[in-house]
Amino acid sequence: RALSTFTYDNIRKWMVEAHVNMEGERCAEAIK
Repeated sequence: RALSTFTYDNIRKWMVEAHVNMEGERCAEAIK
């Protein structure tokens, strides 16, 4: 249970970071 919760938190954090990176790239494309 603790391990699955730890993994879930890591995945959620990774998804948030990936989403931010994707948004940043889209903004960079719009600026060009």
